[in-house]
Amino acid sequence: MDWFFRQLDSTPKRVLAAAAVAIVIVLAVSTFAQTSYVQTQKIQIESAAGKHCKEWSYRTVDGDTRVTCEQLDY
Repeated sequence: MDWFFRQLDSTPKRVLAAAAVAIVIVLAVSTFAQTSYVQTQKIQIESAAGKHCKEWSYRTVDGDTRVTCEQLDY
């Protein structure tokens, strides 16, 4: 632990380390939000159709992910 604190012995190094940690946190939260959004869309599509999906397809339109469902034939 002493080695770690010696590496961050100046203010610019601490600011840079804090910025790096903040970027990692933002990217992690963004990735989680995107996958949660896609999962929510899948559930909404299945619920509205009253069927289970055979295959999911994804396409991005203007930065927005669209999810479509190919229905199973019963």
